[in-house]
Amino acid sequence: MKIVYGTEPYRIDHEVRKLAENTTYYVQVFDAIDGVKEFLQSISFFGIPCAIYKVEDVKKERKELLHLMEECPESSCLIIRTEKLDNSKDWNAWKSKHGICCDKLNGKSYQCWIQKAFQSLDCPIAEPMLRYFIDRSAYAYQERRDGKDETIDLYQIAIFIKQIAFASMDAGVSKETRLFLQQWGKAGNWHQSFYWILWKV
Repeated sequence: MKIVYGTEPYRIDHEVRKLAENTTYYVQVFDAIDGVKEFLQSISFFGIPCAIYKVEDVKKERKELLHLMEECPESSCLIIRTEKLDNSKDWNAWKSKHGICCDKLNGKSYQCWIQKAFQSLDCPIAEPMLRYFIDRSAYAYQERRDGKDETIDLYQIAIFIKQIAFASMDAGVSKETRLFLQQWGKAGNWHQSFYWILWKV
């Protein structure tokens, strides 16, 4: 059993996917607690039952969740995905044994994440442009880490990176598409880095 929690949804979902990649698992996703226990205790020809339970607020379901975790069969896999974790004594005990924390990235971790994201897309972006994008987007991401802007997270930044990779790898991008991306890049102050890179492609 694992509890994947934190303040960065992108990282939480990434860890959940990694945990569920086991080829021996038969995975089902639950948005409500109904049916989770029965699924975990079932015998399936498709593989070991693995339930991913997305919990909106642990505090509201504390009693039911603690009961579910205590009765989870060792032969099954329960993955609890949440962004709001209870700090009660019982939950802290479970968290210390089975928890995976996925909080927002700090400065150096954020830079490494950006670099790996571009590398994974095999994007031939020049080092000065990469540094410019990191510096400008890091400021916006810091704003989110400080709770000032909940719209800028790794999911949104990942979209911008894919658009940059798309524009830089395809010399045949139409003028209309490039114009659309450039105008989209003007949507906010930090987006100027995105716009500037596309202009240079």
